[in-house]
Amino acid sequence: MIIGCEPDQKARWNSDIVLPLAHANLSINDFEGENYQIENGDGALRFVYSYKFGNLTTDTLFQVPDTTITKSVSLKSLKLGTKKVQQVYTLGQVAKNAGPKGNLIIVNDGNKSTIPSIQNIAPPPENINATNLFERAQVKDGKLVLNIDNGFPVELTEVSFIIKNQNSGSTVIKEDGISSIPAKSSKKKIYEIKDQKVEGNLTVDILNINTPGSKGASVKIDTSDQLLITIKTKDFNVVSAKAIFPAQDLVTDTANIKYNMGGPELKEMRVGEGYIGITTNHTISDSLYLTYDIPKAKLNGVEPLHVERPVPPAPPNGAIEKEARYDITDYHVDLRAENDTFNTFKTLLRLSIDSTGKKVDISLNDSIFITYGLYDIKPSFAQGYLGQYDFSLGPDSINIDAFKEFKADKITLDDV
Repeated sequence: MIIGCEPDQKARWNSDIVLPLAHANLSINDFEGENYQIENGDGALRFVYSYKFGNLTTDTLFQVPDTTITKSVSLKSLKLGTKKVQQVYTLGQVAKNAGPKGNLIIVNDGNKSTIPSIQNIAPPPENINATNLFERAQVKDGKLVLNIDNGFPVELTEVSFIIKNQNSGSTVIKEDGISSIPAKSSKKKIYEIKDQKVEGNLTVDILNINTPGSKGASVKIDTSDQLLITIKTKDFNVVSAKAIFPAQDLVTDTANIKYNMGGPELKEMRVGEGYIGITTNHTISDSLYLTYDIPKAKLNGVEPLHVERPVPPAPPNGAIEKEARYDITDYHVDLRAENDTFNTFKTLLRLSIDSTGKKVDISLNDSIFITYGLYDIKPSFAQGYLGQYDFSLGPDSINIDAFKEFKADKITLDDV
């Protein structure tokens, strides 16, 4: 027989146990801040801090000098253009100056009849007014083109005439004899004009007309039939004139402008600021038109630099001067010119008469002065060889607070 007892005290354990309540991975990637970035996916983190130790601009490296071109222009040629005047003689007018045989023509107007042979017909002089085209011209050289349309029913022979300036009486053309102009046909002749004065008021004097008549054949007689004389100027280069001048270039200038920068050899630049300046001074009493181009200077890569503007006429016996400026900020300039050089750009300048339809006085003695160029150019970008320079910065000191971002509140944990 075994006798036992149950203890009054219950079993218990007193334990201290440490268990993980959370798990996280902490690395340098968990730092926040705008001044770091991961490079190329290799896991390396680069800390970048920027501090300004000094200021270096294109102005510090080089200066773009002003470019100025002055053109003093004497007009080498002045074209009068093509002007045309006409004079008409009717069969009735010519017959009145052909004596009794001419009267037979007049009385048979509207009928068919024979026309006899007639010699030495000399109609009175006729004036031609061309002052609506020009008043006077001192011609250096050129041509007068004469066209005679014979609308008569008979051949004309031994036609001689003289064309004179009405006011001065000087001869412009003298024709000693056109041998034949068949009926209902025309004859063209060209006369050289050199160092002559031509007035707007001319006189045509037919010295002689012969005709063999209708040679026994009956022809329809109409006294309104015409002998039409057309006088046309061609390639008239004048020393001076008061006339309606056609549009023409007075000045054309192409230049390769090279900057002397004392070392730098630039292939291209973008203009941060600067302008084109153009000054004109002239004595021409007609409106002019100026264009200026730099073909290899472009805005937004597509718009070549092009300047155009009217130039007002000079007052009588005086001169006028006008200046204009054109901002070229943001233009990209190719400085390689046409032969892959450097510091060089091409310009095109043209000054023209912009014909107004008004008669004006212009002479080869008129003067034109043009000054143009690029001024106060400061590049915002340049490419090429910039030269060699030594710079001194300091001595100086600055405070660097690069590690102020490394604080506990700048650390984040991955999701728990």
